[in-house]
Amino acid sequence: MFGENLKQAMRDYQYLLNRNYPQKSSLKLVGDKYQLSGEERSILYRGISDAESALFRKQKLTHIFKGRKIYIDVYNILFTLANYLNGRPVFISTDGFLRDAGELRGRFSQKKLLEQTLAMICNFILASREKEYKLFLDQPVSNSGTLSERINIFFKCNRITGNAETCDSPDYRIINEAGKEDVVCTSDSVIIERVNTMIYDLSLNILQSHFKPNFPDLSEFIEKS
Repeated sequence: MFGENLKQAMRDYQYLLNRNYPQKSSLKLVGDKYQLSGEERSILYRGISDAESALFRKQKLTHIFKGRKIYIDVYNILFTLANYLNGRPVFISTDGFLRDAGELRGRFSQKKLLEQTLAMICNFILASREKEYKLFLDQPVSNSGTLSERINIFFKCNRITGNAETCDSPDYRIINEAGKEDVVCTSDSVIIERVNTMIYDLSLNILQSHFKPNFPDLSEFIEKS
């Protein structure tokens, strides 16, 4: 997957972003030049940032799962876990966060996969037992209401303080509610840049605890140019 053609495309793409060229047109220009597939273009789009933005987001990354409240962007985590289990490309982006180039955004077609990824999140919470959890699920995604009810039952049965709820925009809720002493779990660039708190890469840590994978780091490909 990460052949020399794609690596050179990453370098050219970041070169343009670093000089403030528009992201959309830069992606098309580089993608067309190197004849990239849709999946490869997704790797560029989700994995490569301009150097300044990448550094800003990387500085918010914490390796300590501890805070007054833990905010979790549920589908952001679930889709990354699911894409890994489905064998889709998963990688460390240039800003230090784990992302994927999968196609599951907005839907779960496999019930078994949903059950497996949800269990992985719940087991991680059960083992950690921080002070309070606030989980948000996108209302437009099918079965979000049922999923949030199941999480709340799990919290109640295990005496974990917290709740899950559906809303039109988890981004908005997390950005406006999370405080300096809280921790947010997401790889969403908009949330990372706008919250006034530290970010914990929950997807990365769950997958490392289960499978100990060796994820490719896109920064290394660019630095070796």
